Amino acid sequence: MKSSLLIITMLIFLLSDISNSQINQPWTNSTTMGYAGGGYLFDIANNFRLSSMITKAKRGIYFSSINYPVDINGSSILFNSKFRDHFYSFLVKSVNYGTFDKRTINNELIGEYSADDLLLQFGYAKNLKKRNISYGINSGIFLSNIDNVNYSSLTFSPSIIFFNGPIKTGIAIMNYSIVLDSYRLNDESIKNSYLLSASSNITQFPIDIEIDHEFFPKTKSSISRLSAQLRFKENIYINLGTSSKKFYQQVDMNFIKDFFYDVGCGITYNTSYGNFNFSTYSYGYLFIYGLGFQLFF
Repeated sequence: MKSSLLIITMLIFLLSDISNSQINQPWTNSTTMGYAGGGYLFDIANNFRLSSMITKAKRGIYFSSINYPVDINGSSILFNSKFRDHFYSFLVKSVNYGTFDKRTINNELIGEYSADDLLLQFGYAKNLKKRNISYGINSGIFLSNIDNVNYSSLTFSPSIIFFNGPIKTGIAIMNYSIVLDSYRLNDESIKNSYLLSASSNITQFPIDIEIDHEFFPKTKSSISRLSAQLRFKENIYINLGTSSKKFYQQVDMNFIKDFFYDVGCGITYNTSYGNFNFSTYSYGYLFIYGLGFQLFF
């Protein structure tokens, strides 16, 4: 019994880092896998990671599913609507890590256990009158389970976006959290961050470019991302993106290999009734695929 408890404790230490990171890596939405190709300020299926973008969206419901090379899968359902001058969204996001063998230190099989995450999130946004500014907040509850050991926290992500013609600028505090139930005795708050985004429509070409910079005060680290959305034949969008988040882990690799170590691309077919999205993302040397469908009403 002591051996099995030791194994479970070690796994909790390992998987809790993975579970908490899912808030910062929402790979349950096909257009935003690994933050590559999605963009916070793009109008097409950006998953409203910045709540203020709800004010620029059509009312609808969005389904998305991600399948990983291992037994991990993620899915999400996103609904957004408007009532008078107020904009709302509701997101259900889940990640299932699969089933694992539970063994003693002597490698004796004593059973199985599972691990999964669930995020329930509500978003609200509003436009400032006579100004090209919108503000909003995403708030929710994050629930994680590893072999019936639970973690839960409340999350808050306020944001504001400035719409200045072809240029958009976004500022946000991402995932400020209050821990309700922890895996261990000490608080394991989710890694919050400060985000600055800028997006521009290049009038000479049918393309939107976005640059994001995110700073994590707890670890004193940062991530920069570059995303592009190419409009092709009006209804077809090509999404491309990469980030710097793996550079510091791959010091023995040359720049070109580093650059493509964390890259994503996808295609979106958009109509007046909804859109369909297919995306792929290179996570290390593996490729992850996702599908999404959005219906307007």
